[in-house]
Amino acid sequence: MDFAKIPVSILFIITLVCGIANSNYKAYYIKSTMKNESERYSLNAGISFVCAVVLFFLNKCSVSTSWYSVLLGILFGGVTMLYNVFNIRAIKIGPFGYTTVIVNASTALTALSGAIFWNETLSAFKIIGIMLMVGSFFFAIDTESDDSKKANKKWFFFCLITLVSCALIGIMQKIHQTSAYKNELMTFLIVAF
Repeated sequence: MDFAKIPVSILFIITLVCGIANSNYKAYYIKSTMKNESERYSLNAGISFVCAVVLFFLNKCSVSTSWYSVLLGILFGGVTMLYNVFNIRAIKIGPFGYTTVIVNASTALTALSGAIFWNETLSAFKIIGIMLMVGSFFFAIDTESDDSKKANKKWFFFCLITLVSCALIGIMQKIHQTSAYKNELMTFLIVAF
């Protein structure tokens, strides 16, 4: 499927609505329903299975691909699993809002990697955006709330693993999409999930 044919504004709205719905449902499910470690892995496996099936059908039930895409897809899948498992752990033991703020800072790492590895320019807007993300950490801290008492070193460690793995997800997509095998995106993602 060629997503380039879909207007960016429509893709943005779909992504935003799905992202918010997913985050809120996952936070509710993790905090109120999930009891043990196996349920975390079941949730991760379920999300991955749904993604693989949806991508398979979007790709018209075709999975022909190169070894490059298969191997990078397996690595990408491992990083995605790492992201999901530690994101679930962070949400389970710490404040959801702060977890989201920290993990979303991965965008800054992805932007910086583009400048370092692909010689992309850091525009003034990107630099301002990165500075605002860093600043949001300081403004997000609420010392008055009971919710902030849940934040601890273990939670913060899980957040950092989630942040780095989230950045690696974007970087690995960039690696694949700047390779000679970029037309195998859908099968790369099917293998990953």
